[in-house]
Amino acid sequence: MVEIPKTVPPIPPETTYRRDVPAPAAMAWLRAGWADFKNKPATSLL
Repeated sequence: MVEIPKTVPPIPPETTYRRDVPAPAAMAWLRAGWADFKNKPATSLL
């Protein structure tokens, strides 16, 4: 008779939050978003 193997917990995936982006890029992204919001607020909120 064929036996079903015992269950084992899943292997946790590798979670890396590291991105190859320089740290000042976050501020540039926020600055660009704020400028966009000030120019056309309606389209920025959609």
